[in-house]
Amino acid sequence: MLLSSIVLVTGCCLSGASAPEPPPSSTAAEDPGCLDLCHRLHDCDVAEGHGDRAADCEAGCEPGGLYASVGETAYHCALEPTCAAARECAGPSLAITLLGSLTQAAPTSAPPDWPEGFPTVPGGASRSVPSMGPVRVALLGYAGRDLAEIDRAYRDALTASGWAITDAPSSPEANRFSAAHGTSSVSVSIYREGNDTVVQTMQLGAEH
Repeated sequence: MLLSSIVLVTGCCLSGASAPEPPPSSTAAEDPGCLDLCHRLHDCDVAEGHGDRAADCEAGCEPGGLYASVGETAYHCALEPTCAAARECAGPSLAITLLGSLTQAAPTSAPPDWPEGFPTVPGGASRSVPSMGPVRVALLGYAGRDLAEIDRAYRDALTASGWAITDAPSSPEANRFSAAHGTSSVSVSIYREGNDTVVQTMQLGAEH
């Protein structure tokens, strides 16, 4: 019995079946300058309370990634002495890259209770939300989108539309800020839900 088992095992191994090949190693060309910029801006977000999720800078610096797409001309921005200076330096390149990727998505149709004049970023889908009386709440879901990308895209779109942004206390689960324009004031939360990023707007005492 023992001999037959040995023969079977030996026959298996000598039958010509090759051993499984190890998984291929990553071929991503990660530029140190790209990684420095990504980590610098992420550290600034954490320091300013915009969230403390682990930054996936390796993916962001792979070919086609957000930070790889801004180009080497923006990588020196990581050397700026302050977070404000680093953002001002890298902001235009990042905004162009973000809007370029997002504008390829389908236009977003605003939900019924979306604040009047509040911009939308392409690629969002309306989500249902229970009625909350005088409090108007609206949700847009962005399938497969990174929280930091959507957060930055909305801040850029709001600023371009004349809205003033004030940061609110955030958490590891959500970025929060308020946006004001004229007599309108909107509370915004941007959070992860599974693989999606959700944008929630809320207005207190708004009339329908």
